[in-house]
Amino acid sequence: MSGAVRLIAPAIEARPAGHVLLVDDDERQLKLRATIMEGYGYLAHTATGASDALSAAEREHFDIAVVDYNMPMMNGCALASQLKASDPQLKVILLSAALSISANEMRNIDKFVSKAAGAPELLDAIAYLLRDTSRVLAGGGDSNPRARHPLSSRL
Repeated sequence: MSGAVRLIAPAIEARPAGHVLLVDDDERQLKLRATIMEGYGYLAHTATGASDALSAAEREHFDIAVVDYNMPMMNGCALASQLKASDPQLKVILLSAALSISANEMRNIDKFVSKAAGAPELLDAIAYLLRDTSRVLAGGGDSNPRARHPLSSRL
């Protein structure tokens, strides 16, 4: 098999399809994440700030919101609070380079993913939260209380 190219990517088998809201003020990063999400079968909607995200959430149902922490006008944690106020079932992933965010701010965040971690960890977090949502809707539950902690990937 000399000359063969081997692609390394996160496992995609058994990934539930989902509608993902991506929020970041960096349009280049936003477009890149949307392309990656769509390549893995997710329906991605982009918003360049909190007001765009809130408007989109009024018009459409999203399974997951991936929000940047550091944005003008409203940070990702404040946005998560507003999004969950109108849709308590929405799962929110905070994507940030910041590592010192207070537990109080993180109360509406379901999962934290460091920007340094890259796409594989983000894709795994989305798949995990979608599977978790499917289990809850089917009447199952998660027997591991740490699995729901927003920083569990860091523990």
